[in-house]
Amino acid sequence: HLSKKDFNSYKKLQLEYLERLKSTFTEESSEFNKACVKIADDMEWQSENESKCPDFYNDCIRLGEKNLKYLQSNSSVSHSHLASQYQKIADLYINKKTFKRALGFTKKALDSHHKKFKNEYRFDPPNWEFIDGELKPLSENIKELFYTNSGKKRSVVVGYGLCILNHARCLSIQKKYEEANKMIDKACKYYYVFPKLNHLSQLEKGINLFYNKSKIGLELITNSLKNLDQLDETFTKSETRIIKKAKRLIKK
Repeated sequence: HLSKKDFNSYKKLQLEYLERLKSTFTEESSEFNKACVKIADDMEWQSENESKCPDFYNDCIRLGEKNLKYLQSNSSVSHSHLASQYQKIADLYINKKTFKRALGFTKKALDSHHKKFKNEYRFDPPNWEFIDGELKPLSENIKELFYTNSGKKRSVVVGYGLCILNHARCLSIQKKYEEANKMIDKACKYYYVFPKLNHLSQLEKGINLFYNKSKIGLELITNSLKNLDQLDETFTKSETRIIKKAKRLIKK
């Protein structure tokens, strides 16, 4: 088993490799920026999935913002690419509970998503249409709406839903529970067919209801925990924190 020291050594090696790339290609090169993204993604995965790994969120944010600066300086970069990068950084700030920064990046991500649907993705995702600032289904067929032809999760749709969920989480951190739950309901429309995502969102909604003194909060928490317990899934550290928080509320 890897120790905390091993993970810190791994981080040091990754950052040293980046410094060598910078001196060889410059910080404005595509080689350096591709490496920033790859290393940030890897460090975030380790932070979220390896129990002994320390929290590398600050390093991931620093590398993510370097890459964002590079993308913003390139006029040919798509809104889709920008939305993805804004959203990654927002995720990291949410994990750190830094809501002002998280909210800022989430709003930029949503704006890029909307520009993407208006200008770049007029016929993709198929069976959806962007009308009046909202992505709306044109079909009732779940397979057509949420899966690609090869059977993969339609990330264009799910990613948009998760971006809206980030907005809800920012509102929850500000204790704006009613607004947050309206946003969770909106987000779930884009991934309700995926049990883990949906049940976790319902759990967060239940927590907000509990804090807002609603009688149905505990019932929704209990049902969501039961549903999550029945899944054959592993959970990240962030997801586990939500589950533990919910279990503590039940015991009160």
